[in-house]
Amino acid sequence: MSRKSVCVIAIAVAMVLLLVGTAAANTATFKGKTVTIHGDKSPGKWESPFTINDIACKNNVVYVATDKIIKIVDISSARTPVGIQSLLPGGKQIEIKRDYMYIRTTDGTLRLYDVKNKFKARFVKEYKFDSSLKIFEIHGINLYTYHSDKTSRVYKINSGGILTLKK
Repeated sequence: MSRKSVCVIAIAVAMVLLLVGTAAANTATFKGKTVTIHGDKSPGKWESPFTINDIACKNNVVYVATDKIIKIVDISSARTPVGIQSLLPGGKQIEIKRDYMYIRTTDGTLRLYDVKNKFKARFVKEYKFDSSLKIFEIHGINLYTYHSDKTSRVYKINSGGILTLKK
């Protein structure tokens, strides 16, 4: 094999690796008990045994919140999603910020999980409030909470995902 042939093959391999490395992550939407996975080819579906309250997607993983469980599903193959972990309790709302998952549980608490390893979420902390948490929003490094007694609070999210009340 000539030197020129080796260079052409090396360039072709590099281009394939570049294309594979820049493939877009799949996304998902939900309705009722069904998550629809949107990939670069044909869409796929994942069925939950429970009605879905909310989902969040990151790096080809969809995090599914139901009243009974939190389900983590690998959607790297849109046509064949795979459930990889179930967490208790369930949740009403779910958000991913950096490598952390925040869940508003059915009892009004906020649970924090480390999701650096997408195949194994690790519980970090639970936040209980004087008044039940109704909704939260994350903007930048702040997490805003709204409670059943009509109060609201602002927390700073540190690099480890932990919340600190802003004064």
